[in-house]
Amino acid sequence: NLGLGCEVVSRFELTTALNLGFSNNQILINGVGKRHWLRDNFEGINVVFDSLNEVAHFAGSARRGGWRVGFRVAVAGQIDPDAPSYSAQFGIEKSQLQRAMDLLSRESVDPTILHFHLHSDVTSPTAYLDSIAELSEVARTIGLHPEIIDIGGGLSDRKATLGLRATGFPAEQMRVVQDAVSRDF
Repeated sequence: NLGLGCEVVSRFELTTALNLGFSNNQILINGVGKRHWLRDNFEGINVVFDSLNEVAHFAGSARRGGWRVGFRVAVAGQIDPDAPSYSAQFGIEKSQLQRAMDLLSRESVDPTILHFHLHSDVTSPTAYLDSIAELSEVARTIGLHPEIIDIGGGLSDRKATLGLRATGFPAEQMRVVQDAVSRDF
């Protein structure tokens, strides 16, 4: 055991992670459409809800199974990679998060995970920093004290594909992001 976790977004990935020896509490289940494949009898798993419908559907299962849960928040910086002029369609809108909190509260479940996902080819840490600040404000507004901040989005390898020296570029970006998370949460 290296103390590592695993994020999965499908039944196949979940089965693979379990077959590789990851325990339930080392797996973070994310992505859309979980209602179609996630069994509600799992115990001790980590689940990020992507919609109010998922929260409503799984709230009782989360209580019964001792799940650690949270929300994917639709942040301003997420875009549709195929049409950058449009926002991505995933995540719970900030205006709906209090309702999501209430649904979980009825089942005595306290969310402890916040997640956002930007897009691929993020070329500057600014997009992450803006989203972290937005997520921090959301957490304060709804009274959520996350234990896990799950940040999604692909770092750019533009320097590498242009044949430029890329040494340290992603590491520099992630240091700045790590500092922002430490400061804001």
